[in-house]
Parts: sequence; structure tokens; C-alpha cells
Amino acid sequence: IITNEKTKNRFCNKKYNLLVYDDVRSQTSCNKPSIHFQKNDLACVIYTTGSSDTPKGVSFSHSNLSNFVQIAQDAIRYRSDDRCLFSSAVTFVVVIRQILVPLAVGAQVIIADSEHLANPHQFFCLIKTEQVTTMDIVPSYWRVIMDWLSAVRVETRVDLLNNKLRQIVSGGELLLSDLPQRWAREFQHPAQIINVLGQTETTGIVSNNRLSFQIEETIKPLPIGKPNKKTKIFVLNSGLNPVGKDEIGEILISSPCVALGYFKKMKL
Repeated sequence: IITNEKTKNRFCNKKYNLLVYDDVRSQTSCNKPSIHFQKNDLACVIYTTGSSDTPKGVSFSHSNLSNFVQIAQDAIRYRSDDRCLFSSAVTFVVVIRQILVPLAVGAQVIIADSEHLANPHQFFCLIKTEQVTTMDIVPSYWRVIMDWLSAVRVETRVDLLNNKLRQIVSGGELLLSDLPQRWAREFQHPAQIINVLGQTETTGIVSNNRLSFQIEETIKPLPIGKPNKKTKIFVLNSGLNPVGKDEIGEILISSPCVALGYFKKMKL
């Protein structure tokens, strides 16, 4: 556990290895701690949102995390010179995609706090002043900030959108076609839009669709794209047989990122 001098006493009766941040800063050098683990050992537990049921703790192995970092790099195409916006809560699985994956390729992470997220003007100012290149956002919030952009003075809108954004990742909710069309047509912003599908139980995204804009009047859900590398997605019926075209089925996912199981419902 990484802690500081002020809070370390909370863990004095626990069987944890403590790394006191204040002590490390005061040293000119620090030896690496001796840590031994297997790839299938538990790395962390992150809870689902509980949108359809009671929140459940999903247990991730070190292998889940390392595989996801590699796979997501390819799906979202992060670059070492990227500056990626972290706009999620640390309790959500999105933290893996918004922090670990960019850092793994040498990119920088820019943190948007609650004030930035509550105020669209501050949000876009942060993107511009910090030269953010990748934004990861849910469609409902994207719609809110686009409505705000539409309502402000033209000069303000043009100034804020004169930024370094090169790609926008949309995930966590159904993406309707009017949002990317509006971004391209009304605001004429060149950022690439990537629609992704993911679950807590799969450590994050399992498919991606890099959108090309086709202006249509009909509003419709956008495809989730093709499976990521090392990932297979099946749409099956109740008998676990593939469904036909236009038939409804359940999505089943095969991937090295599928988590160990639900916390307290698995053997560790």
C-alpha cells in the first residue's frame, strides 16, 4: 500500500507492505521492493456500476491487466506523444483504459477534476490549454457539452475547438449516429471518433469501430465494430448456438482479458 505519514497508522494492524511516500521523497535513491507474483494472481478488484443489479466486485489478475494494456493500445492507437484525458472515477474499470494504457506507451495523462466536468467551459479550456489529444467520454456527457457549445458565442466556440484533439473514444453507453454527425457537420472538428464496447468483467473494451462520417437524417445506433486482437465475440441463443441474421441473442466473449470471477464467489 502506498500511503503517507499522516495516514499510515490506519494500516498498522494490517498484514500489508507499506510504502510511505514521504520517506521515499526524502531519500536520494530507493531500492525496488521485492515483489513476487504469478500471472494469475489477484491484482485488483473493481466493482460494476450495478445498473442492472447489485454492484459486484470483479477480480482481475495481473495477466488480465497486462493483456488489456497491450490489446487496448492497438484498438485505440495511442502514441507516445499523446496527452490523454482522465475524466472517470478511479472506482470504475475505465481507469485502466484512461490511465494504465496511455502510461504504458509513454503518453501523458491529464486529470480532469469534478470542477472541469461540471463546467463545459472549464472542460474545453483544459483540453485546449493542456493540449489534450485523446478524450474518452460517454455519449450522454458528450451530448451535454455539445449542447453547451451550440449555445455559446461563435467566437468562444471557435477558440475552444481550435485544439489538439485527434481522437474521441465513445464508450459506456449506446452511441447514436446524430452525435458524431453533429460533431463533424456543426462544429467541423477533425477528431477521429472511435465507438467501443466493453464491460467491467472483460477489463474494458472488447471491440472498436473507427467511424467514417456519412451524413444521414435517420438517427440510429452505431455498430460496435470488430473484436479487438485476441478477442472473439459470439451472438448465441439460449441453446448456445449462433443466431441468424436479425435474430436476437446474447453476446459471449472469449478473451485473455475476461476476469477471474466475482469477488467472494471464487477460489483464490
